[in-house]
Amino acid sequence: MPFVMGGDGPAISGVTIPAVMISRADGDALKGLLSSPEGLKVRFGSDETITIGKSDINQTVFFKAAVNTPGLYPIRFINYEGGGAASVELFSIDSAGVKHLVNDPNDESALKAYSTVLAGTAPTISLSSSGGSVVITFTGTLQSSTDLRTFAPVQGATSPYTVPAGSPTRLFFRAAQ
Repeated sequence: MPFVMGGDGPAISGVTIPAVMISRADGDALKGLLSSPEGLKVRFGSDETITIGKSDINQTVFFKAAVNTPGLYPIRFINYEGGGAASVELFSIDSAGVKHLVNDPNDESALKAYSTVLAGTAPTISLSSSGGSVVITFTGTLQSSTDLRTFAPVQGATSPYTVPAGSPTRLFFRAAQ
């Protein structure tokens, strides 16, 4: 269950963070490790060969991750600084041991924590009248509805599309991508 930081009042929005519950005995041991010259190691399970992270106090902390398939993988990077000097860098390390800051615009090898999205061309629709008909000129897919809630593609519609005026059924049209 996450904790909400920032108080209980309705005017306080707070910040929700995930939390790990630690027993008092383990918490006391953890406090002792944090203040000891040995620093702190984070491991999952009893296998001591798998170290998730390590802190030697005022030094870089490395967290290893194996990615078997290229793709986008979300990660949450949170740093809580309670006062005093601190710095934070999020980086990857290549096979030669060189650090590459995430999002570094001057480093071709830097991981990008964003993706470029190209917007498509927005569909268009225009109406005109010709004789006793309405002419609909559109790009994209022409859709129609009788209630403005449920739209469906107009089967076989090509632009321009002609609709007889004065139809007993009220129709609404839109162009969709």
